[in-house]
Amino acid sequence: MVDVSLKALVLHGDFGPFWLGSPRRELLEALGEPDGPIDATIWKFGDIEVMFDKENAIGLVNLHAFEGIPSGGKHLRLDPWILTAGAVLDECLHELVRLQIRFSCDQPEWDPGQFLVTVREKPHVHLQFLVGDDSDWPRGFHGIWMERVPTNIGDLKLRKGVTRD
Repeated sequence: MVDVSLKALVLHGDFGPFWLGSPRRELLEALGEPDGPIDATIWKFGDIEVMFDKENAIGLVNLHAFEGIPSGGKHLRLDPWILTAGAVLDECLHELVRLQIRFSCDQPEWDPGQFLVTVREKPHVHLQFLVGDDSDWPRGFHGIWMERVPTNIGDLKLRKGVTRD
């Protein structure tokens, strides 16, 4: 079993002993078969989805839409840090400030019921928080993703929010 910390993912982009760009074969050698390959480009380990790019390397790590404490499945021992389902946005922002992490917090124009927190280091890590009452999911922390090629958040038509540089 491999240890993965969501705190290390947010602060440094560490996904256990792996990082964005690690070859698929290294993941397979270290972890064995995934809990559920969704398709040829996505493997699932508990609540975590690992997506591979055209070079067959880790291109994105995603965790969303889980209940309670996220799971790494049978291969990953996941330390969720403060990121459990329903964790409060303000508490997470306070923790990022306490740790002196640069981030922005924006509200998408297309969905005022959520906020996206982007850690402004490399690789870019995004945290999704639901704040509205119109979702089937509980309010609070809902997902995290880290990507090799950052989403141009400016293209997503976000209402500007809090930025800590």
